[in-house]
Amino acid sequence: MFKLDIRKAIIPKSDVENTWILTKTVCDLLKQGVFAILAKGDIYWHSTLAAVSKEMQVPFINWMLPPRGVFSQFEVSMVPSFAEVVAEIINKKHWKQITFMYENAESLTALHEINMQLSNIASEIDVDLHRLPDVKKKFEFETFFNAFHKTYNAEGRVIVLHVSSVGKIENIMKALQSTHSSARNCHYLIASAGVSEVLMEGFKDGTLNITAMQLVSNQNWLYTNYAVDLSRRLKLKNKLNLFTSEVAFVHDSVMVITNAIEQLLKKNYSMFYGSFRRDQFWNSGYPGIYCLPSEDSENPDRPFKTFDFGRVIAKQIRQ
Repeated sequence: MFKLDIRKAIIPKSDVENTWILTKTVCDLLKQGVFAILAKGDIYWHSTLAAVSKEMQVPFINWMLPPRGVFSQFEVSMVPSFAEVVAEIINKKHWKQITFMYENAESLTALHEINMQLSNIASEIDVDLHRLPDVKKKFEFETFFNAFHKTYNAEGRVIVLHVSSVGKIENIMKALQSTHSSARNCHYLIASAGVSEVLMEGFKDGTLNITAMQLVSNQNWLYTNYAVDLSRRLKLKNKLNLFTSEVAFVHDSVMVITNAIEQLLKKNYSMFYGSFRRDQFWNSGYPGIYCLPSEDSENPDRPFKTFDFGRVIAKQIRQ
């Protein structure tokens, strides 16, 4: 038996694009004995976290779908691809022209995956790209969608919409409810996780059609109770009330790394012998993992060492 200790790092919104701060934050966690990175790894963070993971040979589990072929052997994505589902819906509906409404480069990656799937099951379709405005509030999206529906003659139009933020999806859905009268017989296909069943209820009546996908049902009281218990065990300041897709990814990421270590210990119970002592994690005879050995003032002769067990843990995660 072993106890998995979780360390959290909060990056202020003003610094989410600051790669130096992100790198320093991750390296500081490694000094404390952290030996696996669990993070969303979105468009701002992925390349930085992946680089640290590869350089230090530390497993990196994320819930983002980056472009094909960019994964290192230490990285695993928990996100199932919606591309196959979206492509299948487009094919079944016999849609030949769509408007792809996107947020950022992550969305364009999703479009590429959808096109790859469509090329295998359907004839070519025409795609019109339309970027979402860089806004967050509901009334700002209402203004945008009202103008879009009127300017681009939304009647009968098929719009595939992709955003990465759960909070933004909620405001978009609420804005679409408020502006549905300006889009007769318009069909929105939400190609992202995070659309709640409660929000979908608002589209049962009206002239705007919505198709969305869910990973978990947050109306199930078992999931809700589990979310509350999970927030307690993770010592989260803000208690979870709903088992959202984001919570599901966090939960499954923790379970993946836990299961990998359990399986390794079953094969070799003494595998980590000597690695945990004095309430610290030791790597190659030194406490913690240092991106820059010169920062270890207590061990000035410390050499650069990657994580001793990074390769074997990453390999076990992939099995």
